[in-house]
Amino acid sequence: MRIRLVNTQGIISTVAGNGNAGFGGDGGPAVDAMLLYPAGVAFDNSGNLFISDGGNQRVRKTSLTVAVPRVHAMSQAIFAYPNPTVGLVYIANAPGGRYELDDVCGRVLMTGAVTANRQSMDISSLANGVYLLQVTNADGISKTEKIVKE
Repeated sequence: MRIRLVNTQGIISTVAGNGNAGFGGDGGPAVDAMLLYPAGVAFDNSGNLFISDGGNQRVRKTSLTVAVPRVHAMSQAIFAYPNPTVGLVYIANAPGGRYELDDVCGRVLMTGAVTANRQSMDISSLANGVYLLQVTNADGISKTEKIVKE
């Protein structure tokens, strides 16, 4: 489970949660923590992020510095199309890399290797909605895109 932030430029970043459901990570980086059914978030005036961790029956707190992340020029070359889609999504310009498709709650739905310059991914069995696709190329450069399934 993860908590994601979308900035005003549309860049999506993970601010809490490592993608594994459970409890752990207190005292360490928020992105390394395990969450179990996060139910809500709130900010205070000091920049602290409070996460309602419903499955663990706790409110988790982390300080959050909101900044525009640096975007490596090569990440702009990685893209997915067509978007919106009814089924097949193609990932371009990331051979030798990996992809991960998450729902908006941070649950990992699909993962795989990008074995060609144009890799297909079939999401026709998924419900219509918004998904987050993170693609990392062979050089470790990563890009996250919002994918709309119609």
